[in-house]
Amino acid sequence: MKFALIDYAINCERITPVPVNDEHLPNMNYRGEKKDRDSAAVIFYVNKKKGDTRLTDGIGSASFDSNCIVIESSGYNAAQNIPHTQEDSVKNIVSATDILLGIMCKYDKASINTMKKFKVYSVQLIQKKMSLVQYSLKNRTTWKAVECGSAEIPLVHSDKRKMLKVLDLFAYVYHEIRLQKGYFDELESEHLGLKEQLKEDMVGPFSSFIELLR
Repeated sequence: MKFALIDYAINCERITPVPVNDEHLPNMNYRGEKKDRDSAAVIFYVNKKKGDTRLTDGIGSASFDSNCIVIESSGYNAAQNIPHTQEDSVKNIVSATDILLGIMCKYDKASINTMKKFKVYSVQLIQKKMSLVQYSLKNRTTWKAVECGSAEIPLVHSDKRKMLKVLDLFAYVYHEIRLQKGYFDELESEHLGLKEQLKEDMVGPFSSFIELLR
């Protein structure tokens, strides 16, 4: 949050206007496209078939060694590029659920009920609007997506009050990711057999992932 406020204050003093065709907003610093190779490797082991490793504008990792958030910017343009926005929306959905699927494949002996508690997040920026979506496992064949909120990103000093909503979303993500650490520890303990699980309550077997892979 400290970095976001400093970055916002500095960019409010810029002499030149924000380029209308720039895909990255100046007050949201996440440059550098990334691939989620870890999830792709685990899914390949299960599916025995190479899939696409998509480039995303950003991937966030937590302290417990798991990716937990993906970011896509659909462009700060005078007119919204609908096909590009739709493509980025699909990319966020696929990237976020791939992270979940990778965790399921890695901890297939853990409880399915614990796996349902684990959440992954995506952020999409469309012009000046930022939307946060939460993804989780609904059942063995279905994902669940919930929009947690949205905010308009201020670009000038006179819109400074709008930054409160942006920081509110940041605080929400921070709180939620701290909760995921506990769920991740539970998954690991269950998978290692430290907490006994009935076979029918486990995330696996691998055959149960086929519907999710389609």
